[in-house]
Amino acid sequence: MIKDEVDKLIIEELLTRPRQMTGELITSIAQDTPGIHGEFVGIRLARLQEDGLVTSVSAERGVVWEATSAGETTLRHTDFAEEEFVEEAF
Repeated sequence: MIKDEVDKLIIEELLTRPRQMTGELITSIAQDTPGIHGEFVGIRLARLQEDGLVTSVSAERGVVWEATSAGETTLRHTDFAEEEFVEEAF
């Protein structure tokens, strides 16, 4: 499963949640999820925004991607410490 497919699963999961959960930060992908470079060794976080969109941020082997349920995917940066990623993601 490629990163985009995993992000779609996160987005679909969040979009089925009640609106009162807006802003909820979740980590919903297991460590053994296949990623871009084989086994996923990073972090995936997602947040349901007030406008109904979902922002999903993925960090894998030093590369951080941001995707939204509107279909936009952007490269955020390529160097991070895990703690910094969690703090800066949202």
